[in-house]
Amino acid sequence: VNGMEISGSPFALFVYNVPDPQNCIEIGKGSTKTEKHKTSEFVILLADAEGDPCVSEQKVVAKLKSHVDGSITKANVVRKTPATYEVSYQPSKSGEHKLSVKVNDMEVNNSPFALYVQSTPWTVLKNLFSR
Repeated sequence: VNGMEISGSPFALFVYNVPDPQNCIEIGKGSTKTEKHKTSEFVILLADAEGDPCVSEQKVVAKLKSHVDGSITKANVVRKTPATYEVSYQPSKSGEHKLSVKVNDMEVNNSPFALYVQSTPWTVLKNLFSR
């Protein structure tokens, strides 16, 4: 300061990149189609504005909203590697849903995802023969 050295300098400085939600992508089929009462999963890869993986821990939240009755199911999010998060959920209703994934309160690329939840084959057979 004013030409004088600051005690302890030079300092080590760590710079972490910040995710750009538009560059964060989902990997896997669990974001578009699943079966009722079946646990489905997919991975979110966090990337910054240049497309480089983000290694610092981020707040990732996911939820499933049913178009049938408006109910919301919170998804489980687990950090798997520094730049990837596994999202898993288990829908309890068949039909159309929206699956929202946010990083630091901002929707990732293509979120909310249009998700169709099918009845399990057992449910379809049971309903067919109970008529």
